Amino acid sequence: MKKMLRIVIALFLLTSTHLFAKDSKIKLGDVPREEIEMEIYVADSSAPAVILNDLGDLTFQVQNSLEYSFKRIVRIKILTKEGLDYANFFIPLYDGGSSRESLRSIKGFTYNITDGKVEKTKLDKESIHREQTSDSYETTKITFPNVQPGSVIELEYTINSNLFGKLRGWNFQSDIPVRESEYTVEIPEYFTYRIHSKGYEPMDVSETSYGSLNGLTTNKYRWKASNMPAFKDEPFMLATDGYIAGLDFELSKVNIPGSVYKDFSSSWQSVKTEMTDEYQTELNGGAYLKDAEMAINVSCADNLSKTKAAFEYIQQNMKWNERYGIYPAETLRKAFNDKEGNCADINLMLVVLLNRLGIESYPVLVCSRGNGVLNMFIPKITAFDYMVAVANVDGQEVLLDATDAVSKCGDLPFRCLNMQGLKIAPGNVAWVELMNFKSEKRVNCNLNLSDLDNISGQVVYSHKDYSAYLFRKETEDKTDDRIIEDFEADYDWILVDEFKKKDMPDNDRAVSVQYDCEFTDIFQESGDMLYVNPIVVERQKTNPFTLKERKYPVDFGFSSREDLVFIISLPEGYKVETLPEPIKVVLPEDGGSFTYLVQESPLGIQVLSKVEIKRSVFVDSEYAYIKELFDQIVKKQSEMIVLKKQS
Repeated sequence: MKKMLRIVIALFLLTSTHLFAKDSKIKLGDVPREEIEMEIYVADSSAPAVILNDLGDLTFQVQNSLEYSFKRIVRIKILTKEGLDYANFFIPLYDGGSSRESLRSIKGFTYNITDGKVEKTKLDKESIHREQTSDSYETTKITFPNVQPGSVIELEYTINSNLFGKLRGWNFQSDIPVRESEYTVEIPEYFTYRIHSKGYEPMDVSETSYGSLNGLTTNKYRWKASNMPAFKDEPFMLATDGYIAGLDFELSKVNIPGSVYKDFSSSWQSVKTEMTDEYQTELNGGAYLKDAEMAINVSCADNLSKTKAAFEYIQQNMKWNERYGIYPAETLRKAFNDKEGNCADINLMLVVLLNRLGIESYPVLVCSRGNGVLNMFIPKITAFDYMVAVANVDGQEVLLDATDAVSKCGDLPFRCLNMQGLKIAPGNVAWVELMNFKSEKRVNCNLNLSDLDNISGQVVYSHKDYSAYLFRKETEDKTDDRIIEDFEADYDWILVDEFKKKDMPDNDRAVSVQYDCEFTDIFQESGDMLYVNPIVVERQKTNPFTLKERKYPVDFGFSSREDLVFIISLPEGYKVETLPEPIKVVLPEDGGSFTYLVQESPLGIQVLSKVEIKRSVFVDSEYAYIKELFDQIVKKQSEMIVLKKQS
């Protein structure tokens, strides 16, 4: 595609030699005094800052070479001390040799009211720093001078780029309110782009018109949004950028009459075909893995044991450099010799080894959680930024990612749990479900209150499936002593006397952890009454869902079940006065439930708290039910058992 674009550029230069440009609607250096004097933003009085104006303008230029120019003017009001960070800007620029972006101009001012007069401080060179942040990216950091609560800052900069495959997109929304945001784009008729809108807030204006300069038609686009609310981050969501209101552009077609025609339109089948061709040479090779192949064939008799052995071989012999990607960095042989690579190097190498062992395996392209939402209706290679492997083991698909030091066959790191992955295999397009993981955690706690001055007990965690992976991930670099220290830090009323951890012999995706403990400060006395909260570990103290309404999905990544079982022996001379009432809350469409039950038994008091989330994703219309479910969990798990001393 890059080669084709270079041809297109050359032909375009032979055809046209003019410049498109237009003025922005606000002028740098012309800030109304009332904006500098503003003390709060009425539409959101809690906002630490507000974007007053954010105007972008993208035009194509033809001078000595074809490129497009992206100009931005942004004006921000700093309202509080917490808003001072919004006076720092980071502008990443791509530099891939012949394909590159360059920052042509930076201008800016800080405005304050000093002794009743407007004080204007110019952005100087000392406030601008450039650093190489990766092999292909340089980032320009801008720190505005003389900024304080009450300041207004404004910045103007221009980027020139020849990256025509994807024009600069635009966000109308931010994590602070946006009073006005407008983006205008003018594109020569020779280029056609797919324009993808995103987010959940509506725009005020979305219009298209046409222009003509020296006989060449241009397509003009204008979008405007006003009074955009701040985007509120909450737990259990994908990357923020996939949910905030904005636009993305992707090259669809180049048509220069009499010169060249190229259709970049894609389908998932064409994406799969292109990546099949990309991987073919490496998949047909693998002689460097011959020794490993022979050793595994000698030591393993069945396909499952071979799969596990191959996985562990790559996992233990290759170090992940923490880089994402769907292309090997160089050759797999070089990565193998270096014993290091990106996720594509490592997992494609695993596919090669498995296939050499006679186990049908394929690469799977993944849109990582940090890369945002995978739009199944927009086929494009750039939707993916990660690769895992899938093996067909005796008719069952097993997902694999050997970049992770603690994962087992069938585990994927949490970063991969996003919708579906595209399997690069012969035949029709096939998708692999990436969110079918289930986490099961059970906590059994025996609490002996027979001697209130010396309370002892035992806490046993049983982790299965994804819960076991998460536990191993959390503790992978910790000694047993450090695990104990962290446990005691989380529960400062517990002192651990003894600790045991063991994997389950019949299930390598299960682990058991036991703490023998002493407890302090777990009850309150008032006269003859004793108040005890039985949920001494794993209590849900706060509701993670705080918004009144949420316009984007709740994405847990996996389904889960958590059972808390407590057995409490009563102190001598006490009887039960009151117990918390039982409750069961059920989500619509069998999405999950919360059960809480406290009852007396011959063993003492038995407490059961069970939370089950049966789906990975809940849409925005289900948010109120999820929020209410967690409200009830917090409420019930805070309720006390009341015991009364007998006279």
